[in-house]
Order: sequence, then C-alpha cells, then structure tokens
Amino acid sequence: MPSNLDLVRSLYAEWERGDFSSRAWAHPEFELVWSDGPSPGTWSGLAGVEAGWRDFLGAWDDYRVRAEDYLMADDERVLVLVRFTARGKTSGVEVGESGARGANLFHIRDGLVRRLVLYWDRDRALAELGIEEWVTSKQNAEIVREMYGLFNRGDIDAALRLLHPQPELYQAPEVVDAEAYVGLEAFLRGMILFMDEWEDVSLEPQDVDEVGDFVLMRVRVSGRGKSTGLEMTTQFFHAWAFRDGKPWRCFVRSTRDAALEAAELKDG
Repeated sequence: MPSNLDLVRSLYAEWERGDFSSRAWAHPEFELVWSDGPSPGTWSGLAGVEAGWRDFLGAWDDYRVRAEDYLMADDERVLVLVRFTARGKTSGVEVGESGARGANLFHIRDGLVRRLVLYWDRDRALAELGIEEWVTSKQNAEIVREMYGLFNRGDIDAALRLLHPQPELYQAPEVVDAEAYVGLEAFLRGMILFMDEWEDVSLEPQDVDEVGDFVLMRVRVSGRGKSTGLEMTTQFFHAWAFRDGKPWRCFVRSTRDAALEAAELKDG
C-alpha cells in the first residue's frame, strides 16, 4: 500500500494534467468540504461529491491546479499547498494570473481519502492547523534557494523579482570596500564589487536552515580568480531577514555564528 503522501502525490500528477476522472482513491463515505471561496458547502458520499465537484468545475473555464508543497500534518492528514488559475464562465473573471494561493487538506485512513477540505485562502488553512509560522519559515527558505538558483543560471531579472524592492546588503568585513548597501542600486553595487574579483562565479547554498525569523545558509562560492586565473573555492554564511514575504536584509560573514549575530543585532 502506498504511503499517504505517495497517494496524494499521485492524485496531483493526474489533476495537474486536468484529469479529475478517477475516484478509486475515495472512500465510499467520502466527504468533500469547500471551506471558503465562492461556493462553500459540504457534500457526502460518492454521488454527492460527484455532483458537488461537477458543479464546481462546470462554473469555470481553464481551471488548473498545481501543487507547490506537501506537508504531513499528522499520521492521517496531508496538507497540500497549491496554486490555481481559472476563469469564471459567466463572469469572465480571471482568478490569479500567476495562481491564487490555496491549500487542500486530505484525511486518509487505510489507503483511502475519507475527507477532503479545500481552501481558497491558504492563510486560513494554516491558521486552522496552527502552523502559520512553521510554513512561512519553510517557504522563506525555498524562496532564497530559488533566488540563488536563478542567479546562478544567469536570470538576474527573475532573481531580483523575488527580492524586496528596497534590499540591504551587509558584506563581510574582509570583503574589499565592505559597507552597508541600502536600496536596490546600492545592493547591486555591493554585489558587483564582490563579483568583480571572480570569473564564472557560482553561489551554491549548501545548508539552508530557518533560525528564528531568519534564513541562515552556508554558501559555497566557486569560480576563477580574475587576477590569478586559478580556480578558487571558499565559503561564507548568509543570514537573510524578510519583509513583506521577500528577502530583504542579507548579512554576509565568514562563520555561522557571526552571520546570525549580525542579523540579530540589526533586527534588535
């Protein structure tokens, strides 16, 4: 028997293709709950659920759902963070160009889904489960990983879209011309001063942890020195503070403790 997480992943593999036809995963007494959104309600039994699901899909054109993350709430519940897009058939209203942020909570026992609670409002789902802070920290870490990945692939514009519009960079004291770089233009200048010493540079997060309100990570810096032509590798620790859901302040230090101390002092 597949694990509860494997079962839910397999459902989204079908749903993300637009295939909502299978009911093999549902218990005969399955219950579907729309917790919020335009048509909240509860449907019970496979026939009732079929009617409720059909009515919902029938109200939309181009309904698409994509799973962003899977979280084990406990032994019998799996929470899926989703983004979805759709267009109302009668109103023509678009729901989220980049995808509205929802959540779906599966109650599973003996390999079958007994209850599915659908949330249009992700924050409401997290609040009801009491895991807002934990999920926010986890998402912050993923945002930082994605931002560094975009930078390494050369997609600077996409990386900057993830960054707060007024970022701050506090370079390590040993870096040439280290200072506080406040604002986007200054932030980029500080990055360029550091990068000018390298060719083919790459910043690779090795360890990413959520420590209190910060994302703390060890970053492997590799490339070729411009003056020597030699391949070089070093590491720094980056501590990120967030504002408005985006990476805002970055503190760069040579040790983990120093990076976290600098971030905490500035935050305090």
